Amino acid sequence: MKRSDGQFTLDDFLRQLQQIRRLGSMRRIMKLIPGIEKLGPIPESEPFQKKDLKRIEGMIHAMTANERSAPGLIDHSRRRRIAAGSGNRVRDVVLLLHDFEKMRKMMEAIVGMGVRDRMRTLRNIVDFRRNDGERFDPDRPNR
Repeated sequence: MKRSDGQFTLDDFLRQLQQIRRLGSMRRIMKLIPGIEKLGPIPESEPFQKKDLKRIEGMIHAMTANERSAPGLIDHSRRRRIAAGSGNRVRDVVLLLHDFEKMRKMMEAIVGMGVRDRMRTLRNIVDFRRNDGERFDPDRPNR
């Protein structure tokens, strides 16, 4: 939920991921936005696969309400508990929290943008990659 101070929380992030899953292909959605092609070609790859979204949802659901509203509370022992509770690795939880922080910063930046800048930001979300270029890989065996 949005906190009274307007912060973007993991509950908000979860709701957005669920909406993306219900809407289907991000490429298809982007093609419906008038003028999006003027900003460059639409990426061929999908930023999230349905199984990625389910795994991310599982990790978020393994968190307490306090952890979802204040991710800064999640220390190493909580990461281990979340990983065990969702059937993932601790590294996956760390990457989720890293991705969430990037998304939170983007969402805060979008508030003051014009339409053109919002469209560019949407393209960045579709091209979503971690700093090291690695994508979330649900098929990678747990370690």
